[in-house]
Amino acid sequence: MKSDKTPEPDDFPAEFYKLLVDSLRGTFNAMLLGEELPQPMKDATVVLPKTGKHLTLCSSYRPISLLNHDIKILAKI
Repeated sequence: MKSDKTPEPDDFPAEFYKLLVDSLRGTFNAMLLGEELPQPMKDATVVLPKTGKHLTLCSSYRPISLLNHDIKILAKI
């Protein structure tokens, strides 16, 4: 997890999660054993950066889902 990246949709930078590794371990283990993910971990913010010249064409945009760092960490486990 790169520390120089901007905060994700939850506004917590990567450094925040690095400080809480031990606290999050139990939560992540429970989720890996089948507990349901909390709703904020299921949410994403979709942005539409322009990739083409014509603003009226759908093909000029590339949707990107921004996820919080916590779900990215869980996905890597």
